[in-house]
Order: sequence, then C-alpha cells, then structure tokens
Amino acid sequence: MSVSSGSGVDAAAGIGAHTVTIYGVDGNWAAVKETVVLEGQDAVLTDNEYMIVYRMIVGESGSSGTNVGALYVGTGAVALGVPAVPECITPAAEGQSEAAFFPVPAGTKFLLDQAAITGVAAGKEVEAHLRVKPFGGSWNTKIKVRVIADTFSRTLSRPLLVPAKSIVEVRAKVDATTAWASATFGGAIVDAPESTLINMR
Repeated sequence: MSVSSGSGVDAAAGIGAHTVTIYGVDGNWAAVKETVVLEGQDAVLTDNEYMIVYRMIVGESGSSGTNVGALYVGTGAVALGVPAVPECITPAAEGQSEAAFFPVPAGTKFLLDQAAITGVAAGKEVEAHLRVKPFGGSWNTKIKVRVIADTFSRTLSRPLLVPAKSIVEVRAKVDATTAWASATFGGAIVDAPESTLINMR
C-alpha cells in the first residue's frame, strides 16, 4: 500500500496534515496499524502489508489544523496524489476516513450493540442493510431499515456476536435518483473464548 494526498501541503513541513495513522488487517487477518509521515502528492509506502485498510485518522498537522487535500491509501501508480486503486479515503478537511465497514481481526470477536442510519431526501426512500459476511461464507442481512428524511437508531438489547475474520458493513440504496445517507455502528472487540460470552444471537 501507499499513502498520499491530493494536496502538496499535506506534508511534514506543510500547513496541512503531517501524519496519518492507518488501521487494517493483514493476510492472516491480524490487526495492523501504523503512522505514516506524509509527503504531499508523492506516494509513501507503508511498512506493513495490508489485506484490508478500514480506517485512516490524521495525527499531527500544520496551521490548517487538519488535512487540506483528500488523503488516500491504495495500490498502483499514483498520479497527482491519487492511487490507481484507492482502498481508503479521507475527504479534504475531514481528518478521518468515512466508511461504514469493519473487518473483525483474527483471535477476537465483535459484539455489535448499536447502529444508526440517516436518510435525507424529501419524498425519497432510503433502504439500508447492516450485513455480516462470515469467513468463507456469504453476506447475511442482520438489520434492514427504510427511512424517508429521517434517522433510525437502535441499541441492541442483546449484542450481535460477529466472529473473527468476518466483515461488517452498511450499504444503502435510494428508490429514485440520488439521496444523501450516512450510517454508523459500534460495539466492543473482545478476545474471550466464545463459550464465556452471553447474549449471543
């Protein structure tokens, strides 16, 4: 993987982001993270290998207080700071990536206990699915909701146990043209034996 910015001022001596920490899993599904010193639009190779990068957070920055350009983690040739295959993106001035998905690292389990989905589009229906793909399995919808210019939020009375090497994600579609939507979910990562966990479903 390489890390780069769409702006030349996202660099150690620039007014934008100086460093960014990336989070992911490697080919063995082990949790991996590292902090990279940015060099503007030039690609900086990561020290670790990643199978999935799911999050990127700006650390140190200059006078702008955050990243000036969009930040990218990806593969392939980099042109004007944009890799041929972007894997994770932090929008300009946002300071962290925006993506509602999470790979559960090997040796852990994820207890998902809350989810929120917002759809903002007058007269348009947004349908969202919170899905889980177990290792070697298929996508399974766990929560399905339709909203029209509204917010859906749920705290689960019994946390959903998501096993290691699974992927959790939220996907949404709109009934006509386009609409704005956002989603978030959360929970706890645990490494206790499955037999000791309760409230599983």
